[in-house]
Amino acid sequence: MKNLQLKTAFIAVPSFLLLAASAHAATTDPLFTAGVTGSYSQYRLTGKGLDGDDKAEFGKGGVFANFGNKLTGEAGFIYQFELKGQYGEKKNDEVRDGQADLDLGFRTSIDATNYVDFIVGGGYDWNRFEPDADDLGLKITTRSPFAKAGLGYNHKFSDSTFRAELGARRTINADAHVKVSGATSDSFDLKDRTSPYLEVGMLLNQHGQLPFYVGGYATYTEYKPDSDSPLADDVKLKRGEAGFKAGLSF
Repeated sequence: MKNLQLKTAFIAVPSFLLLAASAHAATTDPLFTAGVTGSYSQYRLTGKGLDGDDKAEFGKGGVFANFGNKLTGEAGFIYQFELKGQYGEKKNDEVRDGQADLDLGFRTSIDATNYVDFIVGGGYDWNRFEPDADDLGLKITTRSPFAKAGLGYNHKFSDSTFRAELGARRTINADAHVKVSGATSDSFDLKDRTSPYLEVGMLLNQHGQLPFYVGGYATYTEYKPDSDSPLADDVKLKRGEAGFKAGLSF
């Protein structure tokens, strides 16, 4: 009987350790997160023939999905790939945009619950703005490949993780297409610009059956033609945006 109890104990202890290790690994594995996103955006258009007060302010809504270990990884290599798309309209102003991001980085630990990240990456931003600007019937489409660099901070709680990231994106060989209804259209290069961004978020119920993510972000982008085109002369589009994301993680 005593030998049987010892054998049972020897079997139970390794089994418990394996289960514990498995549970711990699951909390640091990469996650797939999908959900909804919404934002408040302001577009201000200035240039020859335009009223200086030509601006549009409205809300946008859409979806996002990402995969990576930026919220779950410990010290070492981290990564995340994300896709996002939004649409908004107000009166006769409309906007559509999509963005793809790839982040790569290295995470170092301050202590058992605090981590600092060094992030580099790149992506692609597509935006179409159709303002009711002086009844010109404008359509402005921008396509902006970009590189990015940032610093991140993670704090792990018992069943959640807080993350903040501050950085900048630098457009590379971006271009734009401007079309005036019933008149003419033109394509031209955009000047390379550096734009700041901020992201904060929480991964909640991290050790539960269904973790979920909530967060917010803010960006500012300025588009300026790098061209002698008469249609693009002195045109500048400024875009500020603050938004949120909420989704389930698997």
